[in-house]
Amino acid sequence: MFQSKRIALTALAAALGTLLNQSANAAVSLGVDAGTLGVGPELQFGLSDSLAARVGFTALSYSRNVTDTGIRYDGTLKLSNGFALLEWHTGGASFKASFGAVVTSNKIDITGVPSGGNYQLGNSTYPASNIGSITGAVKAGNGLAPYVGIGFGHPLAEGAHLTFLFDIGLIFTGSPKVSLTANCSASVPAQTCTQIRQDAAVEVAKLEDKSTQLKLDSPIVSSRGPRW
Repeated sequence: MFQSKRIALTALAAALGTLLNQSANAAVSLGVDAGTLGVGPELQFGLSDSLAARVGFTALSYSRNVTDTGIRYDGTLKLSNGFALLEWHTGGASFKASFGAVVTSNKIDITGVPSGGNYQLGNSTYPASNIGSITGAVKAGNGLAPYVGIGFGHPLAEGAHLTFLFDIGLIFTGSPKVSLTANCSASVPAQTCTQIRQDAAVEVAKLEDKSTQLKLDSPIVSSRGPRW
């Protein structure tokens, strides 16, 4: 999976590079991108007065709870995104429209936490002593996701040196994919353990249906600067 994502991003970057090679004396801008996809470096290349190419990578990790079903999960959100975009500035103006693709490995690693000494798993309630651990992950549905957006700022405009920019858009990551493993305690009878695993499958369906952490049409907001 990682290899296919890397190949896809390389192909996108190569396509933008081909456009860049066709533009003599292209302006180049280096900046820092900070937003809902994380923080990281990016490069922007001028293709014409109105068209620019932008490539970059953002990442971030922080703790976040997931409580979309009857069980509470301690989560660690891990953002990892590479992107390749084309930006069109109407007549070279500051306002722009952006479109392209994001290679994403965003996910939330989750660990179930008992409430009142019990786990509410699927359609059943189990004493915490019956379950050794509940662990899993919520991942973006599409590893290669289209992006569309608008924004303000043109770091490649004549006379622009140190600039700050703003973008807002949508990344079409698809419906989330959930994996979940419930490990039975050693003293639990085999029949009860089988039921626990069946309820874990029900919990997966609930998380996929109700999760608000990674979902289709995720809104993206970012500010970029300083730019040189």
